[in-house]
Amino acid sequence: MNLQTTTQQDQLLDWFKSYPISENSSLSSFTTSGIQTLDFLKPILKDFYPGSIINSTTTNKPTIKNNYSLLIQTIATKKPKFITDIILNLNPHTTDVNKIPFNIFLSTTKNWLTQFTNTLFHKINYKQLFNSHYFIPSYSIKKWFQIAINLARLYLFLHNKYQTIDYQKFFHDLQLKPIYSKIFIHINHIPNTSENNTPSLQIHNTPKFHIHITINIFTQKFNTNYCIPPFHLIKPQFDNWFQKFFIHYKKQFSNINEQKVYNYIKYQITTATNNEYKKLILQKPELPTIRSIQDRTNYATKTAIHHIHTCTNLEKCKILNPKTTHNVYNLTSYYFKQSFNTIPIQKHVYPPLNLSTLTSATFNTPLPFEHLYKLADQSEQNFIQLNNTSTNPKCLSYFFYCYLKAYFESAATNNEITKLNLKEALNKISSKTSDPQILARIIAYYDITQISKPTITQLKKNLNKSYLDQANQYIIKKLKIVIPTISETDFIHTFNISKIIDKIDDNLFF
Repeated sequence: MNLQTTTQQDQLLDWFKSYPISENSSLSSFTTSGIQTLDFLKPILKDFYPGSIINSTTTNKPTIKNNYSLLIQTIATKKPKFITDIILNLNPHTTDVNKIPFNIFLSTTKNWLTQFTNTLFHKINYKQLFNSHYFIPSYSIKKWFQIAINLARLYLFLHNKYQTIDYQKFFHDLQLKPIYSKIFIHINHIPNTSENNTPSLQIHNTPKFHIHITINIFTQKFNTNYCIPPFHLIKPQFDNWFQKFFIHYKKQFSNINEQKVYNYIKYQITTATNNEYKKLILQKPELPTIRSIQDRTNYATKTAIHHIHTCTNLEKCKILNPKTTHNVYNLTSYYFKQSFNTIPIQKHVYPPLNLSTLTSATFNTPLPFEHLYKLADQSEQNFIQLNNTSTNPKCLSYFFYCYLKAYFESAATNNEITKLNLKEALNKISSKTSDPQILARIIAYYDITQISKPTITQLKKNLNKSYLDQANQYIIKKLKIVIPTISETDFIHTFNISKIIDKIDDNLFF
């Protein structure tokens, strides 16, 4: 470093050495007027660079460069409210701002800024202010620093102390850092309702970028299976908020990874939610009453999830073979097999069927579906009371088919076809009647009791279609009915063209 450079460096102002922050100064003493003034100045000072060219040199006008005298005039021209209010308060007889001379605005603005900058750098912890939420939002650190150094330069200009500030040292000592978000999560336990049991999210942030999150979780549903709801159920609400939040948050940074910020906040939400759900798991699921493979599977799955949530060290856990991965699938298989030793199958108790109303059944009348439904419903209700279970469509369907088969067996007995095969039964009944509906019911009886088990809906369709078609085909074949063919000759005369021409020729030579 040569002598000239050293001399220039020594002439630069070491700001924090010349204007140290008093131990008694604080940010809390900054008034509302001070904040209003700062808010007004920030958008002006962030793009103000002294010495930058405003108008280039022309033949008639010299070059105009930015300076702090022009800056104060610009501020006075804007007639900020806090300046206007001071002038009007001192001049109650004047209500029209436009009639007040500009030099009044200029002098008042200069005096106001002189007092403001003096208070800022002598009474306030300005370093704390420049690192506070009063300053940061909506600006990058570069713009934020530009505002700070312009305030320092403005102070020097207004107090006739102007000197070039050591730019790099000022930036280093100021230690500008962005405000990082703080996350506050509150979780509500909501009882399940029939209308909605999906987790919900309310989220908002403050100007300080404090993120407040409220999550509603439904405990009753969780306790039935220990399955923690996935994040995607609240993702639309989260995404909608994050898009608006990040637009302002990123302005503090010259380079920031949006996906990392997204993932970090998401991680905090999922971690807090998962931990809250795990607090609800007090002990292993109680041994249930198992009456089906589905019951056993549900118990094994719930126990496996409970183990994953509560096991303190899955890698050292000895419940499975060391080479077997501790996941839901493997643990469920383990607890499923183990359950046969701890929980034997408990068979259901079935109520007796009420067959007294089916003794007069016959194929000569349509199937009494409504009556069979009522009988099945009564039996299901009795089944629920005997086994302490809840209503189940499969259970209702089971009892319906029990009554349907009982009806068919009674009808077969009354029509005296119980010892006959289908062909023999059709021959016997068709000798008395050719009604295809009756024969269709007989075909249904043999199909359901010996071959297939269609659903109730399909049975109704078959009686009007496939069973009925088979009955009609049987009648046609037995009675040897010939189905007439219809052609266009039944509607149009067929002419012999040659004969017509011969007849015409004969007439010509007559």
